[in-house]
Amino acid sequence: MDSITKFFVSTIENLNQEDFNSLVALYQNDIMGNKYIVNCDGTGDGGNDIKVYSNGYFRNRSVQITVQRNIDSKIREDLEKVQKNIREYGYSEIFEFFWSHSVSESKLNEYRQIAKGEYQIELHFFDAK
Repeated sequence: MDSITKFFVSTIENLNQEDFNSLVALYQNDIMGNKYIVNCDGTGDGGNDIKVYSNGYFRNRSVQITVQRNIDSKIREDLEKVQKNIREYGYSEIFEFFWSHSVSESKLNEYRQIAKGEYQIELHFFDAK
């Protein structure tokens, strides 16, 4: 990893929740082309930290954003919520998980395998790197 990349990774890893939410909203808007993002993070959010709208329509997909350091149990809890959203509300089987820290490729593969094997969910994992 070059020094510029290390700088950006370090900066992202040190963001607070509010600033990381803003960064993810920018990413959703500028990179993914979703022009209208609504923050709905908090208790009772149904497993979605943001709602994404495209062309004026709500996109039924689950998005989680976190700065927590230990996410092993969080991933499973969120996968349960996503599975419920798929089953009961017709959400997409794609789950977007944004984490402000870096994950190893082996851990990322483990998370993806759990999501696909145990929950039939395709995990799109975005980390600091």
